[in-house]
Amino acid sequence: MPSRAVLVEWRARDIERALSGGVEPSAVDVRWLLAELRAARHALTDVIALAHDIQDEEAIAGRIRFTANRALGLYDVQTEPSS
Repeated sequence: MPSRAVLVEWRARDIERALSGGVEPSAVDVRWLLAELRAARHALTDVIALAHDIQDEEAIAGRIRFTANRALGLYDVQTEPSS
């Protein structure tokens, strides 16, 4: 049996393919996509919270927070002005 990640990817591709073919998504597909979106956002929010708790490895924690935030968009990213 394929992993959950593979099954999610397959179903997402099936929905995407159907949309490309002009088929409207079913209510079941939309509910599934929303559940997956919420689960992913919840997990990434937990990752950001855990990364804030890392004290000794600030560079790693920063990369974790940046990566999770890129997916979530919780915080605006400010770039430092060039000198």
